[in-house]
Amino acid sequence: MILKKIVIRCVRFLKKEDITLDESLGNKDLLRLFVTRGRMLLRSSFRGWSSFFWPNHFIFFGKGVIIQHRQKITIGSGTTLGRGVSIDGLSKQGVKLGANVNLGDFTVLKCTGSLSELGVGIKIGSNVGIGAFSYIGGAGGVEIGDDCIMGVSIGFYAENHKHDDITTAIRSQGTSRKGIKIGADCWVGSNAVFLDGCDVGRGCVVAAGSIITKSFPELSIIAGVPARVIGHRNGYKSEIINV
Repeated sequence: MILKKIVIRCVRFLKKEDITLDESLGNKDLLRLFVTRGRMLLRSSFRGWSSFFWPNHFIFFGKGVIIQHRQKITIGSGTTLGRGVSIDGLSKQGVKLGANVNLGDFTVLKCTGSLSELGVGIKIGSNVGIGAFSYIGGAGGVEIGDDCIMGVSIGFYAENHKHDDITTAIRSQGTSRKGIKIGADCWVGSNAVFLDGCDVGRGCVVAAGSIITKSFPELSIIAGVPARVIGHRNGYKSEIINV
C-alpha cells in the first residue's frame, strides 16, 4: 500500500495528472517498475537531458537511445524514449517533443535523407504515445497534435520521389514535399501508413493497416487501402478497429 502511494505521487509529480493503479499490481511488480524508471532517469541525467537541479524537467531513456544533432532537438518533461529509439534532429526546424510523450522501443525519427536539401522537421505535441518499431520521416514536415495514441509499426513518409522523366533515373529527379499533419486526440491502429500531403483532422480514428493518402475531416473513422471514410464518431459504430 505504501509503495503504491509512492508510485502514484511520483507519477502525479512527473505527468501532472491523476492516475489509478490496477489492484492486482503487487509490491514486487511496482518495485521492479520503480527501479527500471529510476535507471532510465539516470541514463538521461548522465547525458545531460535531466537534472535534479532542473526543477520539473525529467526525461527517461531506455537502453541504446541514439540522439544526433542534439542542438536541434527539444524534449518535454515526462517524456520516455524506449530501448533503441533513434532521433536525428538535422533539419531546418528540428525535432520538438512535447511533455509526456512516449516513443516505443526502436522507433526512429529522421528528418533529412540528403544533405543537398535539409528536411523540414518533426513536431509532436504533449501526451502522445507512439508504439514500438514506428518510423517518422520528417523531410516535408510532420506535425502530430496533443493526446494522440498510436499502435506499433506506424509509418510517416512526408516526401515523394519525382518520376515523370523516363529518360532520367528516378533517384536523380529530386523529390516533392507537402508535409503531414495529424490533429489532436486521434487514435491510430497498428501498421497504419501516412503518405506525404495528408491532413487528418482532430479526433479521427484510423483502422490498423490503413494507408492514408489524402486528407480527412475531424471525427472521421478511416479504414482501407487506400483509406476512406467509413463513418463518423458522432453517429457511427464499428468493430473493425484493432490495435
